[in-house]
Amino acid sequence: MGSERFNVELQGVTPDLMQANGSYDAVAFKNLSAQRIAEILQIISQLCPPDGDDICPINLTVTGACGDRTFTVFDDSGQVYCAEPEGVVTIEQAILMITGQKPDFVIAGSVQTQAPAASGNCPNCQAKVEPDESFCGSCGQAVVRHAPPPPPSAPSSQKRSARKAGKKAPVDQQTYDLIVGLMAKTVSLREYRSQFPVLQKGPKGDEFRALIDSMFRADPPPQVHTRLTMPPRDWAIRKPGFFRRMLTGIVDFPMILVLIVAGAKFGKTLNLDADSALTGILALSWIFVIAPVGYYALFESILGASPGGLLMGLRVVDEYGNTASPKISIMRILGKILWLVMLVLSIFAARQRMDMLPGHMVKLPSGAELQPIDDGEVVIN
Repeated sequence: MGSERFNVELQGVTPDLMQANGSYDAVAFKNLSAQRIAEILQIISQLCPPDGDDICPINLTVTGACGDRTFTVFDDSGQVYCAEPEGVVTIEQAILMITGQKPDFVIAGSVQTQAPAASGNCPNCQAKVEPDESFCGSCGQAVVRHAPPPPPSAPSSQKRSARKAGKKAPVDQQTYDLIVGLMAKTVSLREYRSQFPVLQKGPKGDEFRALIDSMFRADPPPQVHTRLTMPPRDWAIRKPGFFRRMLTGIVDFPMILVLIVAGAKFGKTLNLDADSALTGILALSWIFVIAPVGYYALFESILGASPGGLLMGLRVVDEYGNTASPKISIMRILGKILWLVMLVLSIFAARQRMDMLPGHMVKLPSGAELQPIDDGEVVIN
């Protein structure tokens, strides 16, 4: 037993094992000895799990030659519970289940008391096992027999049931229908912000993550599941059609042209060599990159859209329907420029523009139809 090593994952505690924090993030420990695992079990059995409706109880999963074993601390009683076979175990019994043999070291200060043994059956071959036997006489399987855990006190019982209910409860039917209905019939940006503030908060708000998780627990159809993995802008907010986008471009183009001409006139005052390669690069950069990017980034960051977009009732937003940052505007326009270059190289490339794909309506088993997914940043206000 001394040379055998195990991999351990802990949940619900801080990495230093000093506090139970209810976190679902796993803390991994590699190549631990059985004695070190016993020490960890002693430590976590003394921690008091935090209160809450949706927290992870302290649990330790050991991977070794005897398979995976999971042990859990639900309350502050100092008892360790085993997942399979189910029930309370002492640390000595836990080590026996992990290694297949009794520990060859002293377990000092264990807070658990030996549960009264009872006759039972071998989990491997179902042969009868007497109370004083640690191994099955038929197949040699290590067995642990113990009485069921004593019923916890009323407060602990209520905490455990609340945790399980909070962890497993799906979204209520009314909210589920509301979100699926939003996927089927998108709304304007104003309606989205007024009716769905939880979605607008995004991951920064605890309610957003709770809502999406509860939707997943409702076991939605694949089409709904796919949309839930994407930001709400892609499936909840109405997007403009081709003609509205075209009219926006018609309004913006003269203004950009004026900006380009003004920049060209300013360049003449710098006395640049008209025949040099550097001057040509600067001119092309100004016409195709600096002027359009600066125009859109300035107006979209300050006003939420370019003058043409404002006139057509459009807004540029982030993934959750909030006002776009300068970074989003710059990346959006650079993407348009790249698309324009591809258009010049090949007319076919114009059909590859992501935010112009017509997509397909998706029909659910219930008969409802969902709108196509559209990851464009421009939405109807």
